Amino acid sequence: MGLSRRLFLQGGVALAAAPAAGTRAAEPARIKHVIYCTLDSSDPKQDELGRKDLSRLLAPHGLAEGRDFDVAFVRAAQPVHETWDDLLREPARAVVARRPDIIIVHMVWLTQMRAATSEIPIIFESALDLEEHAGVRDQRRPGTNVTGVISPFFEGIGKRIELLKEMRPSAKRAAVVHDDAGPALNRGCASAIAAAGKRLGLEHAQIVLPPGGHPQLVKMVRDRRIDLADFLMDPSPPQLAELAAAGVATSIASSARVVREGGLLSYGPVDGEQVFAGILARVLRGEHPSTIPAQQPGKYRLFLNMRTARALGIEVPPAIQLRAVVVAK
Repeated sequence: MGLSRRLFLQGGVALAAAPAAGTRAAEPARIKHVIYCTLDSSDPKQDELGRKDLSRLLAPHGLAEGRDFDVAFVRAAQPVHETWDDLLREPARAVVARRPDIIIVHMVWLTQMRAATSEIPIIFESALDLEEHAGVRDQRRPGTNVTGVISPFFEGIGKRIELLKEMRPSAKRAAVVHDDAGPALNRGCASAIAAAGKRLGLEHAQIVLPPGGHPQLVKMVRDRRIDLADFLMDPSPPQLAELAAAGVATSIASSARVVREGGLLSYGPVDGEQVFAGILARVLRGEHPSTIPAQQPGKYRLFLNMRTARALGIEVPPAIQLRAVVVAK
């Protein structure tokens, strides 16, 4: 069985203690069985960490593993010769056959899980484009048994380019830079930078890094004569320094660490996990997904490196400074 066909299952069922003899205790609430369908990881403690994360997110809602829910993980490795849909068709059916109370899915599972059941509640942890990736017409109401968190991933590209343009009004060319993420995601990124370029009067480009292409990142940006570059992956500190020396203003998708290491800014949601936990808690308590619209995160944060701004000769507008968390002065 090839790597791309392996699934990793782990999880157990916690049993409520029986009441003492001669007493008549109220019947305890039944533990909800959750299956979390996500991706493989090189970390041997992947399930343990996933379980701790879920417990951490649900604790503020008064829900605890072993008392209110248990969770088993199903992990799929990256496809090699097939598509995600081909890879996950049978595993999705196998998950449904186990009859869990709730199924949590990484977005690549969503299409096949929706096809496998219209009854078991499905919660997606973060989906980029429901119409593109799951055939959903109404993003807020994705299905009678489906809800979750809609990621503002593509909108973030345009917003960060807008911030960069506001700080550098003379800029002419903008680009989004990312690894090859497959046809659907690549199209979404291309549409986002094209829309931002048109709105802001910028020439625009999409730079898709080939496998192993990170060492050529700076050269690819410089060869395209880019002024503003939005990265969907993390350049290294030496690359950030090279880009700044070449006069490229850089933004990074929601990574304060990379801004601290020399990027100019990052802007993105900071409460996606909390929104997901709130939806999951409602379903664990018995609310049906059809009554819970899919939601976007509501809190965003702007991180800014003033040292990098000075190196680029940028005078940051006061309005941006007031909104930003400054990570380097």
